[in-house]
Amino acid sequence: MKDRSVEFKENFPDYLCVKHKIAEHTEKQTFHLHSQLEIIFTISDNLVCFYENAVIRIPKYSFLLLNTMCLHYVDSLPNSGVCDRYVITFSSEFLKDIQSSGVNLLGCFLEPEASHILLTPPSESVPWILHLLDAMETETMHSSFHALSDNIDERFSTLTLKYQLASLLTELNRLYLSHFQVASSLKHQRYSSLVSDVCSYIEQNVENEISIEDLARRFAVSKTFLYNITREFLNLPLSDYISMVRINKAKSYLANTDYSIEIISQKVGYSSISSFSRFFKNNVGMSPLKYRKITET
Repeated sequence: MKDRSVEFKENFPDYLCVKHKIAEHTEKQTFHLHSQLEIIFTISDNLVCFYENAVIRIPKYSFLLLNTMCLHYVDSLPNSGVCDRYVITFSSEFLKDIQSSGVNLLGCFLEPEASHILLTPPSESVPWILHLLDAMETETMHSSFHALSDNIDERFSTLTLKYQLASLLTELNRLYLSHFQVASSLKHQRYSSLVSDVCSYIEQNVENEISIEDLARRFAVSKTFLYNITREFLNLPLSDYISMVRINKAKSYLANTDYSIEIISQKVGYSSISSFSRFFKNNVGMSPLKYRKITET
């Protein structure tokens, strides 16, 4: 029986954290979501990522990308020695002022139905990647991320980190486009940022009623265009994506908190427990209470 805390709290700064972690085991070994985007770069070759429907071995010197809707946990193989990896966590808001309409630095995270996004750079890129990650870790130790601070050194440090992260994401997007054979078309460049923003809004407002009509008004596009462009990028209808967000959030709450079913139903946008329970069972194949019970063992 796992020791379930009242709530799984992430010890992440609001904007960006870069850490070189070397330990016998990883920290969290229950299926969970992050409120931030996460990148893992492996140094050792003994790391495994567990998903609800898949388990993958992460090769040495590879990137694992985890979006905010990916239920997962990472651990090492039994008796395989220490886990050695870099972990980068960041908020999409951190990059807002250096994003452009022509380039979406977060496009590599737009795979909501993929069990994983695993990218292996060419060996000649590894020294540059390690140097960049070391520099980012050092910079985060000296920055408190006060973007409005009067301290010139702090503002410069934050700006430096933004461009370091942008450099890393540029390389990841290049690998992503090549690996998934995504056409780097003008359409992709123009609209991937819109889709990322829509997804982020849905994830941050999952406790509220969300309709495609409301989203279209908020993002100043037609309902038909929004439906079509999000389906093209996400490979599923927008209404299904909203349902997936609610389901995954509910699963994470059930597995990692002691919230009542009533509280969880409200946190994922349902005012009625019966409606939430029916929705959950129709999509997961079991009741919320049964799901919680099987995740306790």
